[in-house]
Amino acid sequence: MANRQSQKLTVIVPREVLRRARRSTKAGITPTVVKGLQILAAHDAYEGLRSLRGKVKFSMTWQELRGDE
Repeated sequence: MANRQSQKLTVIVPREVLRRARRSTKAGITPTVVKGLQILAAHDAYEGLRSLRGKVKFSMTWQELRGDE
């Protein structure tokens, strides 16, 4: 089932943390860990976007974009 793009690893995780994460994802252990790692990997991108809050100027208003004006 594993392919060359995967890496097998062993981790020690507190049971309660894993239980809560699996309840959140409604998935098994591997998909839950993968989802958590994807979220962690995207953290820098989220921080970069948050740093732009209020600094981006648009040429159109949101009303013009929706066609309200």
